[in-house]
Amino acid sequence: MSKKQENRSSTGYFNTLFKVEHYQYDYLFSCFVKRCVGELCNFMLGAVFSAVAGAVYKHHKSRKTAIIGAIAGAAAMAVFSVPSNYFITYPAYVQFYHMPLEAILGMYQAILPSADSLIKCLVIFNMPFTLVKGLLDAVLCMLIYKPLSPILHGRK
Repeated sequence: MSKKQENRSSTGYFNTLFKVEHYQYDYLFSCFVKRCVGELCNFMLGAVFSAVAGAVYKHHKSRKTAIIGAIAGAAAMAVFSVPSNYFITYPAYVQFYHMPLEAILGMYQAILPSADSLIKCLVIFNMPFTLVKGLLDAVLCMLIYKPLSPILHGRK
């Protein structure tokens, strides 16, 4: 093999390798974004829950304000779920999964035929679900906080 042929051969190898890596990168990025949309919104909802519950509890540290804070955090989480789903989650699903918004609305309409807009579906279905999820988080926090309190505060 001549030097020129060897050079073309290695150049072709690197071009092919670059294309493969480029497609792998695109695939990995696409998978990462697709899978992280829900996790990002879940993280934001958890942050809203924690911020509201912590702000309420900070003013008067008692079991009563902890419960009030947790309920307020769950309610704030439910309210925040509507814009986060409307502006982040569903547009990302439409974009990355190529699922028409009409198909998503059709799934909601199979349960409730009068659900004719995304915002209506989010308020009717997602908001109550997120409220229940937040209240379950609150109950779980109440159950595990007392046993974990000494560890969290550095006491034995």
